[in-house]
Amino acid sequence: MRNRNKQDMPPHLKAIILLAGLIVGAVAIRFFFMIMEIKTDSMEPALKRGDLILISRMSDVKRGDIAVYNSPIEEGLLLLSRAAGIEHESIEIRDKSLFINNEKFEMPWDTIKKSSEIFPMKFSSRDNMPPIRLNRGEYFMLSDNFDNSFDSRTTGPVKKEKIIGPVIYIYGK
Repeated sequence: MRNRNKQDMPPHLKAIILLAGLIVGAVAIRFFFMIMEIKTDSMEPALKRGDLILISRMSDVKRGDIAVYNSPIEEGLLLLSRAAGIEHESIEIRDKSLFINNEKFEMPWDTIKKSSEIFPMKFSSRDNMPPIRLNRGEYFMLSDNFDNSFDSRTTGPVKKEKIIGPVIYIYGK
C-alpha cells in the first residue's frame, strides 16, 4: 500500500479543510476578541475618534487598564473608560483629584485632560464626589477626558460581569 501525503489529497478535500479552519478561526477570534471603532472623545488624548481598538474578552481588568463595558444604567450602551478603582476600595474625587482609601492617587497613565475650572459638589459630581465604597467585583471607571465624559462619576460602580475586557491594541488613524 502506498503512503499518501498532502500532495495526494484531492483538491476538494483541501478546500473543505481550509474552509473549516477559517470558520473555526473566525469563531475563535470572535469569542476571544472584539474590534471597536472609537466614536467619542471620552478617552482623549489617549484615544481619538476613529481609532480602532482590539479588546480581549478573556483578560481581567487591572487598575489603569482602558476597558470596554456595558453601561450600568443604559441597556445596550457600550462605554470606554479606565479602571481607576478596584474592589474593596474607597473612591473619592476632590477638586478633580482622585483619592483611593483617603490617599491622593497620582494617575501614572498621565493622559488626563482637564480644565482648571472646578465645579462644586452641589452643582455636579464631575469634579467633587463624596467617598463611595466598592464592593466585591466592582470597579470605578474614569475617563481620561475628565471634563467631557460619561463614567462611574455618573453611572456608579461597574460590576465585573458588565466588563467586556481591556483594550490590548490601539490602531490610531
